[in-house]
Amino acid sequence: MAAGNFPIAQSYMADLSKDNKERTANMGMVGAVFGIGFIIGPVVGALLSQISMAFPFYFVGVLASLNTIAAIFFLPETNKNLAKGRKISIHPFAPIKLAIADKFLRSRYLVLFLFGLAFAVQQSIFALYTQSTFGFDAKSTGYMMTVIGVIMIVNQGYLLKHFWLKKFDESKLEVWLMLAIAAGFLIMSASNIYIFIGGLLAMITSQSILRAVMSSRITGFADQSRKGEVAGIMAALMTLGMVIGPLGIGAVYEYNEHLPFMISSFVLFIAFVITYINRHKIPENRFHHREAEPIEVL
Repeated sequence: MAAGNFPIAQSYMADLSKDNKERTANMGMVGAVFGIGFIIGPVVGALLSQISMAFPFYFVGVLASLNTIAAIFFLPETNKNLAKGRKISIHPFAPIKLAIADKFLRSRYLVLFLFGLAFAVQQSIFALYTQSTFGFDAKSTGYMMTVIGVIMIVNQGYLLKHFWLKKFDESKLEVWLMLAIAAGFLIMSASNIYIFIGGLLAMITSQSILRAVMSSRITGFADQSRKGEVAGIMAALMTLGMVIGPLGIGAVYEYNEHLPFMISSFVLFIAFVITYINRHKIPENRFHHREAEPIEVL
């Protein structure tokens, strides 16, 4: 549920960043902070549920209310090009229409949708697959998810800035990490636990970096007055993929438990091809990041 604020955080960080690499590092930090929340949250929820099953919901409600108050009073407006008089559409499919109409970004929007679709397919059957293939119980799967969360936090919160962005160009990361994730999913379809873990590590490491890079580059290429809108479109497309992905995948899993991973791999390979073909469609100097003006944060 916290992901609902993710586009706002992305837009805020995009406005505050001084250059492209700082923007990408900030996107990774946002992901790392959310990752920490998803690790700590279940533990806190389990402890609070000992008081009553309803108490965690009251606790979250109070936290969300305090968060809203803090945002109102301590977070200034970062968009200096805000079009205050522009009419806001409440049509649920308006973001999809805008994404299709954007000739510069629609290929990247399509890739983002395929990215969300592939992960939704994999996540829908992950626990079932590890249970039936490797005999994992709920505790083992929980431990694995915790380790995955820790890897993502370290990768996004520290290594993105101090290793990935220093050693590699973002335009190359955007292309080749997509292929690495596709390969990771294909490897995960194996029945051998060690091969599976190798593919899982490759997939987790690559996707945690790629998610930040894609978000950063799309918001960076967007017009200065539309960064928040673009972040919302990205969230909508990812959600659309997560809605479509689980549909019918249960029947596919029952037919062949390895097939969902292969489907995810194939979907991401298509995303890789689209990314590779369109890698030069947006001139880097056309949508360069403008130096951010200092903003006082109370």
